[in-house]
Amino acid sequence: MTEKVAIIAGVTGIAGLNLATHLTASNWKVFGCSRRFSEGLPDAVKYISLDFLDADRCCQVLLNLDPKPTHVFFTASAKGETEQESVRLNVMMMQNFLRPLLYLKTVKHVALLTGARYYMGTFVDQAAGFVPDSPFREDGKRRLSKMNYFYVMEDVLMTVAKKYVSR
Repeated sequence: MTEKVAIIAGVTGIAGLNLATHLTASNWKVFGCSRRFSEGLPDAVKYISLDFLDADRCCQVLLNLDPKPTHVFFTASAKGETEQESVRLNVMMMQNFLRPLLYLKTVKHVALLTGARYYMGTFVDQAAGFVPDSPFREDGKRRLSKMNYFYVMEDVLMTVAKKYVSR
């Protein structure tokens, strides 16, 4: 059986930490990345301090991982002053993280974690009274009408995936 090696961006967040705990308990090798270390990571996680906005450092670190990742989980996010700034920051972080990993040609799966804002909009929108026609059903609209960085990240990931699969 092929060894499963995960790398988790945002490993110190709620979802990233729970994912790391689950994968290590299932005998995966796990690299976990975030800007700052946090107590509570499973001992089996190989922690890497990494700022995903630093493209050069991402390349330097991620191209030299051993063993090479087979599965990528992107659970990190950043909040900008505006939704447009959040789009810019989050897309840049994801691209800086994915580029070197996909260059390795060992990645079989990439997962992008999205949160409630995917379905309900931003907290600012909700506080202002925006009630979305939420896509809770498979036959409903896929996306809300308001800008949302998860939608842009998903589009970028799908574009990258098509290029990656076609090589």
